[in-house]
Amino acid sequence: MENSPSYGFELPMGWEVKSLNSLFSFKNGINADKNSYGSGVKFINVMEVINNEFITPDMIPGTVNISDNKKKQYIVRNGDVLFNRTSEVNDEIGLSSIYYGAEEVVFGGFVIHGKPLGNRINDLFKKYCFRIGFVRNQIIKAGQGAVRSNIGQKDLQKVKVILPPLNEQIEIAKALTNWDRAIRKTSQLIEQKKLQKKWLMQQLLTGKKRLNRFSGEWREHSLGDFFTERKETGFKDLELLSVGQNGIYPQSESDKKDTSNSDKSKYKKICPSDIGYNTMRMWQGRSALSSSTGIVSPAYTIVKPKKNAVSEYFAYLFKTPKIINLFWRNSQGLVSDTLNCKFKDFSIVKTKIPDKEEQKAIVNILRLADEELQLLQSKLNQLKAQKRWLMQVLLSGKKRLNF
Repeated sequence: MENSPSYGFELPMGWEVKSLNSLFSFKNGINADKNSYGSGVKFINVMEVINNEFITPDMIPGTVNISDNKKKQYIVRNGDVLFNRTSEVNDEIGLSSIYYGAEEVVFGGFVIHGKPLGNRINDLFKKYCFRIGFVRNQIIKAGQGAVRSNIGQKDLQKVKVILPPLNEQIEIAKALTNWDRAIRKTSQLIEQKKLQKKWLMQQLLTGKKRLNRFSGEWREHSLGDFFTERKETGFKDLELLSVGQNGIYPQSESDKKDTSNSDKSKYKKICPSDIGYNTMRMWQGRSALSSSTGIVSPAYTIVKPKKNAVSEYFAYLFKTPKIINLFWRNSQGLVSDTLNCKFKDFSIVKTKIPDKEEQKAIVNILRLADEELQLLQSKLNQLKAQKRWLMQVLLSGKKRLNF
């Protein structure tokens, strides 16, 4: 037994630290001729391993045509473990995925297959025990390569995992499975709510569905009837803002690297209720509503609402396929990379718009849909954080289950 504090923690009595070479025999996958792919036996590719904690036959899109003899050499059976042996980033090297299924499948050349030696690890427990920090840190440290990260069988064999007794493995796996179930249900609910919001936008922003107290006919307007361009510069002391898919926020809170110029004298001022859009990407829906005062890159066009416009209504409208298509048709340029939608092009886009009161009423409905999505997303983030914490404490023996 290797329950030594030299690993940085004390293990409960009966728990063990084992090297992977004592638990699995390893093998690299198939490197077949390119003409062999597209038919034959199901084939686990490296991306399925990277993206999933487990793989079932219905999750495998690829196939490869190989001989029966070769199939026997590379077959994957229920409970076998797969590790990716190459990755674009070091943090994703050697991720594990467990195969659950009765169907015989094979595995690709960028995958290391782990065939269990005996029944020392419960199949459901395998889904979790290779993804905790203690194991991941060893694998990432063993990754090599300047451009792409790689790990070989020899390095993988030296990695150590923590193993409780089998009956405790089963109980831990059951507890974590409950969190997985809650995460899956919440994720599914979020996708349903996104579809509902998309439907609401399609109906309400086009006038196909009207709210009860409104009946007047929508009139066709140019966007220039609702917005003027704000072209104020020279406010280099204002806070630098970043325009993202979900809004405008301080650059200091952005995950993106600050690539702005040191000279901010030509950066444009943006105010609450203004909409900023990427002049060369408006045909991709790159626009956002501001709730702050600050400055943004000169690459953005800033439009300021007139009295008859509810900015939030237009912020929703500018994300719909129909209006994005109109921006594309009105942008100037020969190819997509040079298309440019300056204010003069933006201002002549014509579409039917309701009066201000109906704009407000539609915004209230869509805002409720957004708030519901935000609550669900917050719940999902909490569940994922709870699962990460549970994995760390349950799989290291810091917390024990009563069973």
